[in-house]
Amino acid sequence: MRSLIQQMILIYFICAVAVSAQDDYKKWLESQRKEFQNFLSEDDKKFIGFLEQEWKEFALLAGEKPDQQPKPVKIPQASVKEPVKSKPEVVRIQPPKSVSEKPQQKQPQNIEPDQKGDLPADPNTATISFPFFTSEEKLSIPMSLSVTPSQDLSVKTIADFYKNTANTNYKKTLENIIHRKTEMALNDWGYILYLKSLAEKIYPDNNDNRHLLVWFWLIKSGYKAKVGIINGSVRLFLPTKNKLYGIPYFAGSDDARLFVFNLDNLGERIEGSLLSYNEDYPEAVKLIDMNIEQSPRISDDFITRELTFTYEGKKYLLAVEYDVSAVHFYKYYPYSNLEIYFNAAVSECFAGNIISQLKEITKNLSSPSAANIILRFVQTAFDYKTDDVNFGREKPLFPEETIHYQFSDCEDRSVLFAYLVKNVLDLPVIGVDYPGHVATAVLFNTVVDGDKVRYNNKHYTICDPTYINAYIGMSQEEFRNAAIENLIELR
Repeated sequence: MRSLIQQMILIYFICAVAVSAQDDYKKWLESQRKEFQNFLSEDDKKFIGFLEQEWKEFALLAGEKPDQQPKPVKIPQASVKEPVKSKPEVVRIQPPKSVSEKPQQKQPQNIEPDQKGDLPADPNTATISFPFFTSEEKLSIPMSLSVTPSQDLSVKTIADFYKNTANTNYKKTLENIIHRKTEMALNDWGYILYLKSLAEKIYPDNNDNRHLLVWFWLIKSGYKAKVGIINGSVRLFLPTKNKLYGIPYFAGSDDARLFVFNLDNLGERIEGSLLSYNEDYPEAVKLIDMNIEQSPRISDDFITRELTFTYEGKKYLLAVEYDVSAVHFYKYYPYSNLEIYFNAAVSECFAGNIISQLKEITKNLSSPSAANIILRFVQTAFDYKTDDVNFGREKPLFPEETIHYQFSDCEDRSVLFAYLVKNVLDLPVIGVDYPGHVATAVLFNTVVDGDKVRYNNKHYTICDPTYINAYIGMSQEEFRNAAIENLIELR
């Protein structure tokens, strides 16, 4: 009898605990529901009011065209005499092992649904996986984001999209996104592409919703982004700190240029009428900055390319390692002003590898002699082809892209040469932008003969990475007395 009573007491105790736990869980769920219903801030409510008002038409302007002076199809060669050997001495530089050895690839952060002490995982979130270039990402998102809104596009459905999304527990997701942005050293454009990749996973079959979700997250990240309707589709409008070429734009209420993007087709020719709203979200004040202060660290995906060049009877072989994930990242980078390319950071892998090899080649040489070797490397280690032939569009290359692609033209080589001179020789260097051509000029620490340009009351010596076999101080004939449009200082 005593045993039966003890069993009954135990069963009662278990049931009481279970009921208590269930009650606690129900209370927690109810508190979550109430919390979700109160996400709208006063700024959100005012902004939704603006979105629900009548939108206005803006004039869509064609993208500004870059330098229209055509580049030469075939580049000139300088008439210089060099030592000729039937069998030139071969100099192979061994890359440092500490640079060329690949570290273990970082795994993307696995972000699991939130936990509330001993309570079950938040049923309102789900963990999703999506590709971002060569990385596989995982993020926890509010499940309500995956519910497709109305397919009928209108001002009202856009306002409803914002309201519904703002009413989800998006803040934790946004914190995780920004955390990954920091981990991968993404600049503002990289952040946009990351949001685009995530939006593609959430809305795989709805272009409009993808643009709206990227817009929402940009606004909530403090960026001054807008959306509107062009020819029955949603497009993203972004004001930038930098000049962009070839991308249509319109003037906003403050006369700032808002560039128009179709994130699903960055090369799309966008034309037609444009409908959007006037007001900005109160806390969204940042402009998109295209500068690359850090090279993106998307994954440890390295490739080695062997490059050769001959200088004064010696044949040099370099094994140059670079980050191919950065090359993928830059493939459709919007055509920006040249300052962006001349001052872009490169990956640690590439920097340590190529700089160490060129320092080994140029050690114990005067700075002019060392510059001549680097100049010959950039002039002759790559094949020449203009961008319109190579890519079908104008596309300046970042340094690692020039190493990656078989062909390059004048601004690509100038960007690479300027980077190498600055980091191998520690000399001031500027980009020299002529109509139809880009070269460089170097401020040497000794007297050097040849063509000069004056910058900040100092005389820089012309170094042309596209004038094959030319030495420092030699300009191409047609540019010797040409007007210079811009001198670009490296920071």
